Amino acid sequence: LGAMHARVVQSLLEQPADALQMCGLSYGLSAHADGFGVTFSGFDQHLAELVKLVLPYVRNPGSDIEVRFEQARRQLILDMMDTTSLQPYQHAMEAFEVVTMKGRFSRRALLSTARDASKINVEAYLSFLQNVMQHARVTVLVTG
Repeated sequence: LGAMHARVVQSLLEQPADALQMCGLSYGLSAHADGFGVTFSGFDQHLAELVKLVLPYVRNPGSDIEVRFEQARRQLILDMMDTTSLQPYQHAMEAFEVVTMKGRFSRRALLSTARDASKINVEAYLSFLQNVMQHARVTVLVTG
């Protein structure tokens, strides 16, 4: 669900963040075992504007979430079905991680879960998001 949230947010911000990204700013949203990582980079005089734009969508993706969520779910399924997108060593590393790391799942297991609409649906997504945001903490590292 975390990876799907990253896809939903990036889809929602595609048009609003375009002007800022053309000016050399960028953001990234990634899922982690204990939450999300949001990164920002670019010129510091405009970085605050990008933060103001992105963070509200990270906390609350908005009203037309059903359509965006289903688009993200379908794209995730297509991406996981495409085994040609990875190099052979990447497949080997993925298999190695599954057997050596706790909490790692095979591509087949993830694909099966993503296809199961009783487990992966808008209600589960919104519940997951609410739980993550209730326990959110912010860590900031500024370099330059």
